[in-house]
Amino acid sequence: MSISSIERHFDWSNGTLSKWKDSAPTDKLQKVATMLNTTIEYLVTGEISKTPQPEALSKNQKLIAYSIDPDISDEERESIIKLVREAMKLRKRM
Repeated sequence: MSISSIERHFDWSNGTLSKWKDSAPTDKLQKVATMLNTTIEYLVTGEISKTPQPEALSKNQKLIAYSIDPDISDEERESIIKLVREAMKLRKRM
């Protein structure tokens, strides 16, 4: 994919990306990274992060996560995880 095709895709003026050599607007850089299915880090450094990136949570995962008290103990968290796994097993049997 060419630089000019990326600029056209986002309706940016010709030469916008070349102006980013000194500083790039983060929001636009994220759009390019998403379009190219990569990270901002890779666009900037050319290196793949050695730290695994967390997967994006689905809407259902977020709703479940946000419904749990953030002040639970480690033991309570493990119990909740076990309950959710059991619920998923039951769902698959139906």
